[in-house]
This record gives sequence, structure tokens and C-alpha cells, in this order.
Amino acid sequence: MQLSLTNLRTSTYELRCALERGEMVELTFHGEVIGLVNPVDMEKDTFDENIMNAYFNRRAGDDPYTAIERIKQERKGRQLNDI
Repeated sequence: MQLSLTNLRTSTYELRCALERGEMVELTFHGEVIGLVNPVDMEKDTFDENIMNAYFNRRAGDDPYTAIERIKQERKGRQLNDI
């Protein structure tokens, strides 16, 4: 399905129906495709805990309090008595 940006405001129902049917929708501006709207695959789990753990520097099995204390310790930096 193609949908122009000028018609997007008035065609939200058609956009929603197309996405529910699993169709990809092309957004156009002056006849040129400027973007794609893809339906969400509900069967695919998009949350990956390993990626989130790596991003937030968490270790497997860390409870929140242990992780917070470790982060505070890392943010302190070096001190003279550590040398």
C-alpha cells in the first residue's frame, strides 16, 4: 500500500487496517518513497535480555541492589589508597 504524507492524517484507519493485515506501507512525498512502515511481528520476541544487560553493564544473576553498588563503586574512580 502507498500512502502520501498529505493523506496520512485522514487515512489513519486505512493505515491501521493495512498493518493489521500484515502489509508494508510506503510513505510518499511528491511521488517519491521517503519511508516504510512495517507491521510488528507479534510472534517474534523483540526484547533480548542479554543485549539489555550488556547495554546497562549488568551481570547475569545481579539483583538490582548489587548492580547499583557496583556501578557506584565504578563511578568513584581511583583513590590514593587504591594505589
